[in-house]
Amino acid sequence: MGANDTPLLATGSYLGVPALDRTTPPGTHWVTPPCHRNGLCPHDAVLDLILRARRALRAAARNNACGPPPQG
Repeated sequence: MGANDTPLLATGSYLGVPALDRTTPPGTHWVTPPCHRNGLCPHDAVLDLILRARRALRAAARNNACGPPPQG
C-alpha cells in the first residue's frame, strides 16, 4: 500500500496497456488515447493526480458535500 492506503503494484508487476486503436468497450480501452506510441504521462503526474483527488475528497467530506470518502 502507498501513502494513505493507495494500492500500489508490486515490483515486477505487469500492467497491460491497450493498443492505440482500442478506444471503445468492450474490454480494456483508452478513454483518451495517447498522441503516439509510448506517449504515456510520467509517474509523477499520476501521483499528483492521486494527491489532488484525495484532497478534494477530504474537503468534500468536511463540507459534507458528498459524504465520507469511499473506503477500499
